[in-house]
Amino acid sequence: MEEAFDIDTFHNQLTKAQLMATNGSRNLQKSHGCLLRKHAARGLAILLICLPSAANATSAPFGFFLSRHTLIETPQTDQNEKPIKADEPTTERKEESDRESQLRNERTVLYNLDGSVASEFAGIFFEITPDGQRVITYSVSASQWYLYTLDGTEHAALKGHFQGFTPDQQSIITYSQGKSYLYNLDGVEQATFAGTIQWGTVDGDYLIAVSDDRPGFLLYSAEGSLQATFEGFFRGFVPSEQKLVVTDNDESRLYNFDGSLDATFEGVFQVFTPDSKGVVTVTYGLEQPASRSLLYDLDGTLRATFKGEFSTFSPDGTALVTDSRESSQSWLYGLDDQQQATLKGDFIAFSRDGQSLFTYSNAGTHRYALNGQQQGLFAGRLVGITSDAQRLVLESPTQQSWLYDIDGRQLSTLEGMFVGFISDERRIITLDMEIPGLNASAEGFYRLYNLEGSLQSSFQGQLLGLTATGNQGLVLYADDGKSHLYDSLDGTEQTAFEGRVLGLTIDEQGVFIGF
Repeated sequence: MEEAFDIDTFHNQLTKAQLMATNGSRNLQKSHGCLLRKHAARGLAILLICLPSAANATSAPFGFFLSRHTLIETPQTDQNEKPIKADEPTTERKEESDRESQLRNERTVLYNLDGSVASEFAGIFFEITPDGQRVITYSVSASQWYLYTLDGTEHAALKGHFQGFTPDQQSIITYSQGKSYLYNLDGVEQATFAGTIQWGTVDGDYLIAVSDDRPGFLLYSAEGSLQATFEGFFRGFVPSEQKLVVTDNDESRLYNFDGSLDATFEGVFQVFTPDSKGVVTVTYGLEQPASRSLLYDLDGTLRATFKGEFSTFSPDGTALVTDSRESSQSWLYGLDDQQQATLKGDFIAFSRDGQSLFTYSNAGTHRYALNGQQQGLFAGRLVGITSDAQRLVLESPTQQSWLYDIDGRQLSTLEGMFVGFISDERRIITLDMEIPGLNASAEGFYRLYNLEGSLQSSFQGQLLGLTATGNQGLVLYADDGKSHLYDSLDGTEQTAFEGRVLGLTIDEQGVFIGF
């Protein structure tokens, strides 16, 4: 039998994930040369996204599974399943009746944005398929995952627990009792794998599974055929080639998909070069700076060595940035290891046009030209920048954010922590968790500002969604038990829905409400 958990626990976990999501723009973490951003996918819960730099965008070396509820734990299978007693009725009719009775108390309704009902689903909405045509729900009482068409027709019952979608977005992955199952979007089982599937090639043809029974990982074809086993930790697929990188201790290795060794690199793998013809690794030592970054060709030839830990490539792919946390310095290099500039502070980001970059030190946020000349110094840490680089938002040590123009003039003080730009960057939304009387675990106070820093509106509740781009709508769940849809430009309420928003349709023109 499955471990029991009630709907309140489920919603509390979802709420925690959503509150983390609203701070997503503030939580950036380097991993394998990409940014893993805890981000509200269409405003909902958590999506772990591998975001290559602009220079890496075409290489897309890492597959990832699309799931907006990555941080929500679902109950695991009990190995000691309780047997059915001999005197218990087990007729198919009773089982079906009990199932319908259980699911009737766990209901999801799909509403259009005008408040009209589009369809209903048994179970709790959990995910929508990437094509936007099917919905995955979970029944807590029945411990079962279901696949529905968008019109509310049950399509399939899935084995195990839903894990996500393959990188090509064409298959569903579930897991139960040491096995992973692959379904197509019609709910037809395609293959079974030993272990937990965790990565896949971008085209979805190969998948990697990790098993509790053995170290390392296993490489499968999407049809379920085992290709090879590997020792160490998987770090990435070589773009457009049937090769992968493994790191073990302070060494990285390049393998072919048949398990044969192709090359060895000193250090821990970080990222592929923008042209996918090389790799960057990092070694760690005791001297200052304590780390070095190494640039290799795929055949194992060392091309260049850089002091500091690799941060990212420039948007045009012709330079890279390293930094040292110990000395709070960053360095800008050409790929021929020629140092171009020494910068104060830890690297934050390049501007989108690639003509300047930002670092952070105790003095604040520094803006540098590519020749190392400082162009500006801003109080606070950079957390947001518009695509035209004309407006910057910086966080302060208090529950405030500061709005600057690119020339360093402070335009306004924004109350609350920066959440993001919305409505095609015409509005800024902030979150304040320190308003007296707020239930800090469940709600916040949101403010809406224009790009001049003028307050447009404010809302109290949980920010659970953003509707379509352009003149976006904000969906908040309030303590009145309703989800409210607001216009994000002027803050006027458009619609109120009974219940809690659990998700949005792919076109963001419909909301899934749970009860």
